[in-house]
Amino acid sequence: MLHQFPPLALATAGLSAHKWPSVTRTAQFYRDALSALTPELLELDEASAAPHGVKLLLNFSGNTGWDLAGGERDFPCLFGMHGGCVLSRKFLRERLPTLTSHDGLIVNCSSDAEVIRNMLGDATPALELLPLPADTGLFTPEGRAAARAQLGLTEQHFCIGIVARLLPQKNIHGALDVVRELVRRHPGHAIRVLIIGNFWIDYRVLRFSESAYSGQLRSLIGEYGLDQVVSYLPASLADAELAAAYRAFDVLLHPTNSIDENFGYAPVEAMASGVPVVGCAYGGLKDTVIDGVTGYLAPSWLSLGGLREDRAALLHGLEALLTDRAHARSMAANARRHAEQGYSRAHCTAVLQDIVRRSAANWNQPGRRALQLRAAPDMSAYDRHLKPAGEPLSEFAASILDYTSRTPPTAGPDCVLQAYAPHRGRADGAIVLDNPAWPAAYHATPLQRELLERSAAPLAATDLLAATGCTLHDLDEMLALGMLITRNGTAVQA
Repeated sequence: MLHQFPPLALATAGLSAHKWPSVTRTAQFYRDALSALTPELLELDEASAAPHGVKLLLNFSGNTGWDLAGGERDFPCLFGMHGGCVLSRKFLRERLPTLTSHDGLIVNCSSDAEVIRNMLGDATPALELLPLPADTGLFTPEGRAAARAQLGLTEQHFCIGIVARLLPQKNIHGALDVVRELVRRHPGHAIRVLIIGNFWIDYRVLRFSESAYSGQLRSLIGEYGLDQVVSYLPASLADAELAAAYRAFDVLLHPTNSIDENFGYAPVEAMASGVPVVGCAYGGLKDTVIDGVTGYLAPSWLSLGGLREDRAALLHGLEALLTDRAHARSMAANARRHAEQGYSRAHCTAVLQDIVRRSAANWNQPGRRALQLRAAPDMSAYDRHLKPAGEPLSEFAASILDYTSRTPPTAGPDCVLQAYAPHRGRADGAIVLDNPAWPAAYHATPLQRELLERSAAPLAATDLLAATGCTLHDLDEMLALGMLITRNGTAVQA
């Protein structure tokens, strides 16, 4: 027999449409889930006074709930912590002290919970992990053959899908680098890449260049010889068309460098479609993708020159699915099952409703404590080599460190290394990495310049040591700076 809960008197703020479609979609999910708990949602705006008689205020976005939380109130506050909010440490340092241990923060990944814990002392608000739903009825493996035929794909094709907002931090250029190596290593396979998304021109977080990303990607596709491999579709597809595209994929490649990737709908939609995911172990993907079961996750780390990912691990994941179709089918079934169990609308709705009920019930329990901030760490070192147009990397670095999966790697005798990106000279004598997401600039030493030149293609550390007389410490320093990355598993070029 199902337990019947009495209706709650709920107030909400910020559940209106958002400029990002994914946030608008999440807001509708919240609205639907909350409406089942109360006869009527009291929706507040900036001019609203503290409501009376409510059991809980849920602030989805905006400042209304935060403003009311700082005043006199007899109800708890719950806050939806979307990526940008959690990464804005200045905002959080101003607002968190207005809360108590009986308020709550709804996070969409365990990394966000870690960000908050590391900012606070012993007392923390309730940190509630909420998965977000995929439409497991729309996104389904059923109809795969027809979907592939519609895109001109046969069973012999290996189709890599990329679904994302098309901006530098989504690292589509990094994906193309991995695909180039995959094609080179497997010339007998019919590999295709389908990119679905819209190019964003007004995304200002850590923006380094006004050059059009679309032009940069077109140049790379030509340079890498991928003109007959890569196709593009805009994100204006109808839902049914997008679902058909997903089920036509053999794998979703998601090597995101987007600093606010606190969930990521695309990987979950892909898994619901029976498609394994190869992506970066970063932010939300560390929770949604089960490494080795529903896909493969490549280590990520924050260097002094920006985010880095293990592209050899991305390549390994793609190769495992390309060369062993039985393994790929097993992983596809795992992905579908995982999405049905953990990301169905019914499951996610039940989780959100349980969070709200527990938060309302907890308010009058004893032991309520004020929140105290820890001293802010000094992140200024992350501003030495990157100069974005707006807020500096140091504003986000402490949170990014909780989003990544490891510290920068170190070089060992068996390590294979490669320059992270080509570089060009600058008038002041510095060199600048030719990477649209992380164009770090360095006043490099003659040894560092030689090491970059020699490692333009993957090269064993032992060869670099023998050719230049450098030490492992020199290589470790360049890895920490982000000038080099590890490429173990990638064949050393002749």
